[in-house]
Amino acid sequence: MKTAVQAKFERNLAQYRFFNTQETVVLAVSTGIDSMVLLELFLRLPPKRRPKILVAHVNHELRDQSVQEEQFIRSFCDQHHLDLEVTHWAKAKHPASGIEEAARSFRYHFFATLLQQKHARILVTAHQANDQAETMLMKLVRGGQVAQLAGIANQRKFKDGYLIRPLLNVSRTEIAQFAHENKIKWFEDETNTDLSIQRNRFRQGIIPNLQTENPAVVDHLIDYQRQLVELIDFADNQLRGIVKQVNNVKRQLNLDLYQQLEQTTKRLVLSYWLEKVQLVTNLSQAQLGEMEQLLDNRNKPQTRLKLNDQLELIKQYQYAWVVKIGPADISTAIIPATVLKLNHWYSSSVHESIGIFAPNGELDKQKDCQVNIMWLPSKAFPLQLRRWQAGDVIALKNGHHQQVRRVLIDQKLNNAQRQDQLVITDQQGNVIWLVGRKFAWWERPLDYQDKWQQVAFVRRFIRGE
Repeated sequence: MKTAVQAKFERNLAQYRFFNTQETVVLAVSTGIDSMVLLELFLRLPPKRRPKILVAHVNHELRDQSVQEEQFIRSFCDQHHLDLEVTHWAKAKHPASGIEEAARSFRYHFFATLLQQKHARILVTAHQANDQAETMLMKLVRGGQVAQLAGIANQRKFKDGYLIRPLLNVSRTEIAQFAHENKIKWFEDETNTDLSIQRNRFRQGIIPNLQTENPAVVDHLIDYQRQLVELIDFADNQLRGIVKQVNNVKRQLNLDLYQQLEQTTKRLVLSYWLEKVQLVTNLSQAQLGEMEQLLDNRNKPQTRLKLNDQLELIKQYQYAWVVKIGPADISTAIIPATVLKLNHWYSSSVHESIGIFAPNGELDKQKDCQVNIMWLPSKAFPLQLRRWQAGDVIALKNGHHQQVRRVLIDQKLNNAQRQDQLVITDQQGNVIWLVGRKFAWWERPLDYQDKWQQVAFVRRFIRGE
């Protein structure tokens, strides 16, 4: 007859359909009570529903008992004809501090390697309901985003496969009862009593104290977790649709559309956009509030906000996006003035070259090129290439002129783009071409074809791989 734990375990497998029975699953087994019960439950699955099991054990070499634990799991797997993979975390590689996180990192690197080597896609761990309750309370104490209170997911992406936890709704009491009734042998990790470790303080003190107030507190926390996950899933579906509308193909936030949202919706959309689109996590509520104010401030159409040491938010007129902070890009650096030779290319940026050419039919056939033909008087040559200057103007029809600065403002170039904007001038310094933006107007005499020279201004775009 199936026990309650066994029935709950099998219902979990059936409900979530974590794997099919023809594939290999990697079971992380430490020889503690949770993982030994997990292993026993897999062994009790009917043959037609049982996958191929590969037991993975890490000897952390942190305790003398680790040797006994490794010997035990080797013997157990031999008796049950199970495949086993063991690795050691050598003492020489133990850090002086942060031992817990380093050990976890080592374990999961080993598990990921096994999945790849064995062509498996499922890793199974023995996290249970009390682990979930402890995690939720620890996150509540630390503070952060509400979604973090959802705690441990029963399934998440792991490398090229999935990490699953089929015991998350089974309590430590249920697991202990199952282990005693079925005479399962396990090893108790002596570090579980070390109260310098935060999780142990919750496990040994805070949770038991809460249970004196209400013995069902762990069950209630698990129920809250389920409700919270459902609400988060619902909110994600709604936010996904809204963000799709306010986010353009360049993954930039369209501020004109964003500003039309209600205030409470704006914060949720901003948080979702940052996390899901820009992949920015661990932001505080204070940082979100600062970003909201920055995006709402119409008096600052161009500004930047540093988010951390690696990222900063950029606002440029009606768009906002996140960029990595790195050394300044000097690829577009050009000497103050360069005399242009005919039929030569000049690099204007990492993605573009420009030049002036004698017009011919072959230019129009070149891929990724933009060609503009102009007639210029001989006194215009030689032409020069330089960055624009504060006093630059560009000639318009009917003898009018426009400041280059005004053209750049009207075309909503950001500060960095303005700084790097190039112009081609005649030898008197008159702007002929505001590169990529606008050409000057030249009044031509009737006989211009006899006295003037025809040239092609060409931009060549260098496509990335």
